Amino acid sequence: MAVTDENSPEDDSSLIIPISSGSDKSLFLEIYPEELKETPVSTMLQILQDERPSHDVWGDTGLMYMQEKHHQESLNILQAACDEEKNVRVLASTGIAHLSINDEQNRHDADQKFTQAASLDTFFPMTWMGRGMLNLQTERLEQAKFFFQTTLKECGNVLPAL
Repeated sequence: MAVTDENSPEDDSSLIIPISSGSDKSLFLEIYPEELKETPVSTMLQILQDERPSHDVWGDTGLMYMQEKHHQESLNILQAACDEEKNVRVLASTGIAHLSINDEQNRHDADQKFTQAASLDTFFPMTWMGRGMLNLQTERLEQAKFFFQTTLKECGNVLPAL
């Protein structure tokens, strides 16, 4: 982790967390994927809670953990983001993260997150995709097909739906 100013070059694969405290508003924390295994999820959660970045940063943090195959850590980050404030992207992402841990309780939790996300935005593509993935995982193929086709109809060519 490095604290840098806004003029420093950013790596596309890194996570940028703006630092909100202090007088210098141009500072940010840059975290690289390889640093995640050395950073306890509790530390990352504390940073996110202290700095209160946008929901996109919370979602990007969860995604980075997921890409590094840290499924439970990703879920912890996204669940904490849901606790902070309801946001359709974070709710849908949390539902998808629940699906990465394939058991009955996580499928139930995923369904709840998709329902909450749909109550905020009925046609958010990640919600429809998540519901399709949930039905595919439970071998309800006709329902999965419905959600994937609805995604394509409402949102255009979304690669996972194809």
